[in-house]
Amino acid sequence: MVDEAANKLFVVFQNEPVLYTYAWNDGEPQLESSKRIELPGFEENKGWEVGQIQMAQITDQSTEPFPARIQALEAVENGFLLSYSTRPLDEDNYTRYINKEATADGFKQIIAETRPKTVFLDSEANVFPVDFPPMHYESFQIIEDKIHWMKKPNPGEEAEEFTVYWGALKFD
Repeated sequence: MVDEAANKLFVVFQNEPVLYTYAWNDGEPQLESSKRIELPGFEENKGWEVGQIQMAQITDQSTEPFPARIQALEAVENGFLLSYSTRPLDEDNYTRYINKEATADGFKQIIAETRPKTVFLDSEANVFPVDFPPMHYESFQIIEDKIHWMKKPNPGEEAEEFTVYWGALKFD
């Protein structure tokens, strides 16, 4: 993401919790800093040997169906909203899922444990919790300094129609 007013480029990769800051320099960026982001519950995925990965392949769904992943970085006042998912917490349940031995309750537990989480990240890579209203799968968008999100009419049911809300972001 480019902040033209500050002449900065900010980069975060899906599997690497590091905030890279570049001086933009009219399209010829120069690295200024790289700061590790301590995301609660985030665990980097195992790397791959050179030549093992296919074009555009990020993970191997057969061995890592629910990888930890940084999913979004949205610029907001004085920082960013960073969304990420974690690997399942219950290793035994996760192993049963990988071995195709999971129960329906075990699968629901995995889905609950891997739901996206969002934190506020300042420019020094400090992480602060975020208190969001209930929304569909943590799906939000920042448009002109306002947050927009969707919500199902009945949370436990499948839906084709959603209500879209918007509000101002408040930083304490």
